[in-house]
Amino acid sequence: MTPFWISSPTVYAPTPRKAASYVAAYCERTGRAPIDPAEWDFHLTFSMFRLAAILQGIARRAEEGTAASAEAVETGRKARPIVEAAWRQVQTLASASSGT
Repeated sequence: MTPFWISSPTVYAPTPRKAASYVAAYCERTGRAPIDPAEWDFHLTFSMFRLAAILQGIARRAEEGTAASAEAVETGRKARPIVEAAWRQVQTLASASSGT
């Protein structure tokens, strides 16, 4: 089953406030130390690029006819919007760190 945020027409992107609140609640519930927001942003963005790479691999296998799923073509099409969202995140973080 495809997660709702991948199957939706737009990539799920929580607001920074919601994400920070969620991460803080998670850390509290699991007894973990708070996560530095800069580290969280890095890992979230990295994960988006990683997912896009996996989806691109699925797209390639669908193109070659070696995909394991009948839904591979549709799944592979999700790579581009995810990588575009990841790149927007990189640009946002770069702007924030440079003060522009």
